[in-house]
Amino acid sequence: MKIGSLCSGYGGLDLGVERFYGGNTIWHAETEPAAARVLARHWPGVPNLGDLTRIDWATIEPPDVLCAGFPCQPFSVAGLRKSENDERAIFGYIADAISVLRPGTIVLENVPGILDTGGPGIIAALTSLRYDCRWGIVRASDVGAPHKRARWFCVATDSCSERYGRRQNDSMVGRLDREDRGPRRQSEHSNEALADTYDGGQSLDGPDSGKFRERQHKELNAKGSSKNEALENAYSKQEWSRAAPGVHAQDTTGRSFRPSRPVSSFGEYEPAVRRWEQILRRPAPNPVDDHGLLNPRFVEWMMGLNANHVCNHGLSRAQELKMLGNGVVPAQALLALETLNG
Repeated sequence: MKIGSLCSGYGGLDLGVERFYGGNTIWHAETEPAAARVLARHWPGVPNLGDLTRIDWATIEPPDVLCAGFPCQPFSVAGLRKSENDERAIFGYIADAISVLRPGTIVLENVPGILDTGGPGIIAALTSLRYDCRWGIVRASDVGAPHKRARWFCVATDSCSERYGRRQNDSMVGRLDREDRGPRRQSEHSNEALADTYDGGQSLDGPDSGKFRERQHKELNAKGSSKNEALENAYSKQEWSRAAPGVHAQDTTGRSFRPSRPVSSFGEYEPAVRRWEQILRRPAPNPVDDHGLLNPRFVEWMMGLNANHVCNHGLSRAQELKMLGNGVVPAQALLALETLNG
């Protein structure tokens, strides 16, 4: 399975996609120099195509799966929410790539704010390209992380492809139609059907709503006798970094470790932090550095990455924090894919 990655960042979405589909990334498209350096260390030999707005897609090897965690600023509640009127809105270029490459599966990630800003236009664009879409919101805390970090995930499959369409349309979409559960989808290749399935974003199961969340919990509980046990079984042994030459990552597979500070040091967040330590099988780094500033290594740990996935690559603290702040928890992406394709 060949995977292409757009707006790759540090590769958090890529790691989840690789794990779920069992494939390998054949190229990235990332313009940020700091992120490009991290990608080159963890995916050595994988070309970075650079600025996706300048790529001649007819010259690029088509992937089986195309993933994109495209810029969230046009849709985030922290910004002006200009959607496609924001100069950073680049989904039109992603749609151009899709129209030429025709991947069998597309995986998108963004902030939940996309539901009532750019989301309808994105689903309509994919529908016009004859893709069936399923989407929903997954939180980082759904895999045990000590922060919510809700994210919108969308999986679109080529309805015209014998190779992909039969498996997705017959088994997945048909079952959703019959049982009316899980994330909503857009099908029938008609923009007129968009209002019925999208419903202004209200038809999606949100962070605190029923069916999608229940399905996630069912998936987890099937793997263990309790939620924490299920999370540990599902995600504690995952290696969420690729080996970077010359960089040693801490072992995450040990069954025991000592917390790095007194039990009371995290206050009301203590239970959540200790739970994440158990899932990752390594203690939390100091939250602040020697200067009393937020420690990038702690944020890296919060994102569920192996030690030194982003840090220890000769980047500035600001570069590390910016990259981590824009990234995806890999286990969160994996849970989204398991749920949307379940």
